[in-house]
Amino acid sequence: MRIHAVTPIHVGEAEVARRQARYDALAPRGVRVELHDIGPEWSGAFLGVTVLDLAVEDIEDADRWARAVRPALEQAGAAGADVVLNGCSAVDVEEGLDPALPRLLDPISTALRLLA
Repeated sequence: MRIHAVTPIHVGEAEVARRQARYDALAPRGVRVELHDIGPEWSGAFLGVTVLDLAVEDIEDADRWARAVRPALEQAGAAGADVVLNGCSAVDVEEGLDPALPRLLDPISTALRLLA
């Protein structure tokens, strides 16, 4: 399996090589991560990180979590985002979210489905 990966910021050749070596060491047998630099023209395309004000106990409450993430999704949508990457894979990201908001993608869940 080959995975196409792109750096979230412009990093240059030396940093791409360093990261590629790390991915080569981490990738399981039969999986190849091909890392590419996003380049300076796309490096501003990422909106940043939003930290939700939630306690660990709140994570299992899908309604509370959906209420907490909604403002971040609204802000991302207003800035033109179609997809937001979720940094917490302990949450079912589809549950309780407004389909009119940007799609919330769980990268771990997505990767595991791809590898299955």
